[in-house]
Amino acid sequence: MKKNDFITSIFLTDSDFGIFCLDKNDSSNSRHMDFRLDDGVILNGYIQKPYDFLNALKIAFKTLRHKPKELNFVFLGQNVLIREIIVKKEALTKTNVYEYIESQVGISIHFPFSEAAYYYEIKSENDNEIEIIVFIIDKNLLEDYYDVFEKIGIKNISISLLSTDINHLYGDEKNTLLDNTMIVSLLENNITIHILENNRTIFGINDECESTSDSALCERVSDFVEKIANYYQFNLRKGKRKISNILMINLSKAVDETEFKRSLNDLKTEYKVIVLDISDVNRNLNPEDKYSNIGYISSVANKNANLSRIDFQVNRPKRGMVFSSYLFVISVLIFALISLVYIPWVNMNQEIHDLEGERDALLIQQTMLADNVEHDSAVSNYQREYNLAFEALEEHSSSPSYYLNDLENLIFGDLAIIDISVDESEKSIIIIVTASDDYDLYNYSIDIYENHGVIDGITDTRWMLYPPDITMLSSGTMKVVIYHA
Repeated sequence: MKKNDFITSIFLTDSDFGIFCLDKNDSSNSRHMDFRLDDGVILNGYIQKPYDFLNALKIAFKTLRHKPKELNFVFLGQNVLIREIIVKKEALTKTNVYEYIESQVGISIHFPFSEAAYYYEIKSENDNEIEIIVFIIDKNLLEDYYDVFEKIGIKNISISLLSTDINHLYGDEKNTLLDNTMIVSLLENNITIHILENNRTIFGINDECESTSDSALCERVSDFVEKIANYYQFNLRKGKRKISNILMINLSKAVDETEFKRSLNDLKTEYKVIVLDISDVNRNLNPEDKYSNIGYISSVANKNANLSRIDFQVNRPKRGMVFSSYLFVISVLIFALISLVYIPWVNMNQEIHDLEGERDALLIQQTMLADNVEHDSAVSNYQREYNLAFEALEEHSSSPSYYLNDLENLIFGDLAIIDISVDESEKSIIIIVTASDDYDLYNYSIDIYENHGVIDGITDTRWMLYPPDITMLSSGTMKVVIYHA
């Protein structure tokens, strides 16, 4: 099956993530799974351990037997700020909307991070002004995710909000949602609420909700929902609008589903409360796979070409520029090797030949003297201790096969090692690697040094003394020379 036949979506929390690979032509061929993250890899939506996160994604896609080139990244919304702004058209005569938003930072727009990426949608417009909805995210957070996703070969990343995808799925397929809808998402440690008007997300808020029991937690959800519903009706809309529908989704694996549904009976009867049950949409999905089911909802929504996606303004380096940078670095490296290594080596090699000639002359003199000297065949204590020390070092020296396992563990996708040779005298390993994409070859040569290069000292995992020497033998084939401890 071609990769383009799949819509791949990923949904992340601090502790888990789910991937759904939707086959656009035959849904029975779709692949999905929930995966657990180690503690501390992601905290409050921010990547704390990028290499651990990268390895978790590699294992996940390898398990699913799928390597996507495009990925739909589903944001719950806890890291996305949403603001409504009215812009006078006369303020846009010499600037555009993005520049106007930038000028309002610290004046009418405030956020708790140093750099931001923006996206806006036009809510309404007349002759004098434009009402827009601005989505704001920490630029560093977003670029950290882009860096990891691009390292596994993903070239095109789109962003979507869970609230928008849920609204699209239920509005189009079940036709149960009307205007002024509140979507409430419950996780292990927080509640996220979004409000939609005219099928647009216009408000979002997040609150921590750690409780000791299911009943206490669900009571906290009910209180928070009532509070935000009143805030929307009386503060944002001055009593002219109110919440009509509440769509609840339990994404916490620690909260009992029955207790969660029971607690919703305490909400006011004026709301139409809908509990999102994924089996209502697709009975083939496992309700326990909560996170990959969210990926399913987003993948289905992404089949609609008319559905708008969030396009944060983040300038990423083009792959061609990255490849050119690699070529420049390699060119400088080759020049440095010639200037600093090859020329001194030639001079040193000539000096070695001269010294070898002197040594041979001395050996001849030694042989002539030895014929006239009576030899003592006894072995001294000093020689015996020297031999024992040498044997002890030989026993504890590492086998190159230990390092070969580390090199093979970093192989991913269609990368393959087709030839390996070891030179014990030079302490070097020479491998020939092939791949369909030269970028993957360069990425592999960087990965092996990042994972096993000596930084603070030689350890079991840090044994590579220098960055590897690489030579492109042909397109798709690279020679890599590695010097080990």
